[in-house]
Amino acid sequence: MQSNVVQMPLTSWKEQLQAVDYHEAEQQFVTLLELEDLDTLEIQPEIAENFARILDGAIQVAYQEAPGESEAAHRFLQRVLYRINRLKLFWYDDLRNYTNERSGYLRIVRDRIEYFWQKWELAQIDVEALKQLDVKQALIERAAYDVAPPLNENSRYIRAEMSEAGYRHLLAIASFDGLVEASRLSRILGGAANEVQCTLVRVLLEEYGSGKLTRKHSTFFAKMLA
Repeated sequence: MQSNVVQMPLTSWKEQLQAVDYHEAEQQFVTLLELEDLDTLEIQPEIAENFARILDGAIQVAYQEAPGESEAAHRFLQRVLYRINRLKLFWYDDLRNYTNERSGYLRIVRDRIEYFWQKWELAQIDVEALKQLDVKQALIERAAYDVAPPLNENSRYIRAEMSEAGYRHLLAIASFDGLVEASRLSRILGGAANEVQCTLVRVLLEEYGSGKLTRKHSTFFAKMLA
């Protein structure tokens, strides 16, 4: 498949690893998002240049698996994508925050990250093995795994060591978190549909049990806390 990603030269990731502050880079990106006319990049070009340098380095680090550094780079790239994609939803805040919603510059940044991300993801998959896969059996096995996954350290603690009072507290936190999520979603899903909005609508429907009170998540939590 042909890619329409604008190719920019990648700098050496080893150079980028020297004193990289991803939090500062993200704040610089936020500054760019707030520019009156981002696509001109004439107001603060030094910020754009520094962000592009760190973005290139993060792509190299995240998708070439630099030892000990890939997690921070992955997180930085995902947060950049998050800040771009959240512009597709209206959050009932200042309309000036959406000035660059259709920015060509943001589209290039998003496509650049996703281009290398997709190549990296594809490299983790044995495509030829998948072609020989028994799809029905694979789905059965995956469903069984999801129902009873291997216990990790946190799961073992919850099962073997956490008290009933502690478990009730955990459920209360989880139910409150779900309530906040659902309440927030119900207020931001108005307007013209797009791919992000459609995905969040499915999340909202699941949270509310697809319209059935007995399947609503809060109903499950109430039963567990009874």
